[in-house]
Amino acid sequence: MIAAPGARYDGHSGSRLRAEVIVAKKARRLAGFAFGFRHGRCSNGDHYYSGFSATIKRGARISRDGRVSFNSGFQRNAYYITARGKKVIGREALRFSLRFTGDHLAGQLKDVFVARGLRCDSGTVPLRAYRDGTPGAPLRTRRIITGRYRTAGLSQFVFTPQDWVQTLGFRWTLYCPTRDFHEKASFVAIPIHGRQFAVQGKGHGRLRNGDSYYVFYRVFGRFFSNPAPTAPTTQVQYGVTVDWHWQETLRSPSGRKLGECQSGYPTYTAYAPLAKTGR
Repeated sequence: MIAAPGARYDGHSGSRLRAEVIVAKKARRLAGFAFGFRHGRCSNGDHYYSGFSATIKRGARISRDGRVSFNSGFQRNAYYITARGKKVIGREALRFSLRFTGDHLAGQLKDVFVARGLRCDSGTVPLRAYRDGTPGAPLRTRRIITGRYRTAGLSQFVFTPQDWVQTLGFRWTLYCPTRDFHEKASFVAIPIHGRQFAVQGKGHGRLRNGDSYYVFYRVFGRFFSNPAPTAPTTQVQYGVTVDWHWQETLRSPSGRKLGECQSGYPTYTAYAPLAKTGR
């Protein structure tokens, strides 16, 4: 049996490709997949990006030599968001071919999106993925472990085979001149580089009275691991520190600064459950 029964295979190539392939329990076919990619072009000049996932109920049978292919056909009610932020409704089709060998798979995919006045084509996208828990897709590294990290006011889930923070959510306080506001922030699919991750952004808008507001935010995280101070040395404590900053500035139509609100610079330290040493 070439493909591992019920196994999940994950792989990525920076931010250009994310791949997840799930094998059915009897390893005779695929049970599902999820791909996200940035590859190819659209007829309007955009760099093409998309995400496509499905649960497979039938077909996608794995041959004796580990080969499998799948063609979704054109699916209605797909959408693409252009570089200018316009949502376009259309049809999308994805096909791929893979071959399982040992603890990994390799192959290629091709995706096409069509709508009135727009066509996007990924071209041929090469992909490679590894069975979760093997060296190519480890469930933990020296500093990071797959699982949920928690502390008061913050929770995040980390998935090391994809090298990303799958979800991150926390509560924080926005301090303004006249009052304070209790806020929540959430992020998904943050890439991890080494043992760090970061997201930042900015924006602006106009209020009904003509005043303008400007926003800047940044979240930065760093993973660590230590022998647990109150546990036997056969256990390891994995943790993460998360720094957060949010700043809002309000200005009049003439550009005069009217006020400022900010979060300060809170730091959260969260921990995963204790893990045994080794892999």
